[in-house]
Amino acid sequence: MSKASLRSLVRRLRGTGRPQPRPDTRSKPRGPTAKLADYVHLHRALLAPNPAHLHPQLLKAAAGGPIEEVLPGIFALRVLSDSALRMFREELTCLEEWATKHRVELSRPNSMNRFGVILDELGYTPLLDWLRTQHLSPLCARLFPEVGEGRMDQHHGFVVDYQMGGDRDLGFHVDDAEVTLNLCLGGGFEGGELYFEGRRCGGHRQMQAREHERVSYVHQPGVGILHAGKHRHGAWPIHSGRRQNLILWLRASTWRAEDGNDDWTCQPWCGDHPTHGAQPMRSQPSKRIGSSDSTTSAIGVGHEAPRPGSGPT
Repeated sequence: MSKASLRSLVRRLRGTGRPQPRPDTRSKPRGPTAKLADYVHLHRALLAPNPAHLHPQLLKAAAGGPIEEVLPGIFALRVLSDSALRMFREELTCLEEWATKHRVELSRPNSMNRFGVILDELGYTPLLDWLRTQHLSPLCARLFPEVGEGRMDQHHGFVVDYQMGGDRDLGFHVDDAEVTLNLCLGGGFEGGELYFEGRRCGGHRQMQAREHERVSYVHQPGVGILHAGKHRHGAWPIHSGRRQNLILWLRASTWRAEDGNDDWTCQPWCGDHPTHGAQPMRSQPSKRIGSSDSTTSAIGVGHEAPRPGSGPT
């Protein structure tokens, strides 16, 4: 046997005792098995406008009836009927179970909340359009004529979800809206009160609140509140349970486009407008225990969040 053949035989013999690599049997992450358009609604009746879905308080208020001002510039009323509230809660539970089963990622409701769902992506646009044009716009014209003049022609509707282990609170901010509807859908919970610290234009957003502007509101299941989008606010941490809220940002795009209605033009409704005669004071950092935004010196603006796969948040 030649030396070359002998070396080749030795190499083969040496290799027979080596352990062979084991195949990778680890389970690899799997993608979604469905898309959101495949979801079958539990209560399809909620997708279409129907006066039976609305509470008589809203119907009367939209027609010019009384509405309660629970705090300065903050109005409360029942928006949905008891049956519609129940159906919404059941629908959200059904959607959550379906999305988990099929590994479907739901869009973030906005740039500040991580958990919830965008209602227009679920087919609720006809209902929300009807609610905005026929019932909420007349209310906005009466309660907040200085912002939008009741010409609410756009909306962003979503549900936010607060619970232990998820979003517990909401940092200090203003909304990308002329007027905001915040409706508590229910759930057993403790904590999570809303706090408000005065309306401000973009140029005075970081200014300190006066003592009389610092107010708080305790959520009540089934009750919605209406407030100006530029009324600075946040939510204290929830201590137990779960709270789900339906939010509707009401916008007047044609009104925004007119001269003098941009966010940075100071208007008399701003708490630091010269007509109020008070010297504006820049907000000093003050710790908000447990809040996702720890200081009042960096007041953010809530926007719609990018959809999954559309870019960074």
